[in-house]
Amino acid sequence: MYRRSLLPALLALPFATRAQTPPWSPDRPVRLLVGFAAGGSTDTTARIIAQAITPALGQSVLVENRTGAGGNIASEAAARAQPDGYTLVMGSMGTHAVNQALFSNLPFHVARDFAPVSLVVLSPVLLVVHPAVPARSVAELIALAKSRPGGLDCGTGAPAPRSTSPRCCSSSRPGSASPRSPSAAGHRPCRNSWPGAST
Repeated sequence: MYRRSLLPALLALPFATRAQTPPWSPDRPVRLLVGFAAGGSTDTTARIIAQAITPALGQSVLVENRTGAGGNIASEAAARAQPDGYTLVMGSMGTHAVNQALFSNLPFHVARDFAPVSLVVLSPVLLVVHPAVPARSVAELIALAKSRPGGLDCGTGAPAPRSTSPRCCSSSRPGSASPRSPSAAGHRPCRNSWPGAST
């Protein structure tokens, strides 16, 4: 967590373009919108950030989950809010990069309607298999999926558009149709992929 760089950036949020303006002192709670369900990685990160910056702001930072449409509902709510610093949104590569290319009719524009505040977390993407799966590389896993059409389950972090999900086990890859098991909150994908696990 990049607290040292995050706090000054948030304190100066409404005055980012005015170098001579003193730090911001909010007089009411600040909303931090999250486009995904409670318990997922984005929600957990948001709650850690909210707790960390509340003392510095002198006001509560309230996490508000606006789920749906791959994060677009929260992004739209933030874009429509008054640009006064009292509404923040947790953006990600998916919500503020991929979605801009996937959806042709978004009611907001990332470059025009949002101002970046700070990088708060780096989230690597991992491809893992159960030890019982006879594959020890991506190439072996793809070959196994092709040899067993529909025979492998693929768990993903959230029910996002298939274009943003791992492709090695998905039916969108030629010759390897396998069912995908998305996790609504983004925190149970690995368990869902274990043999015998219920989704």
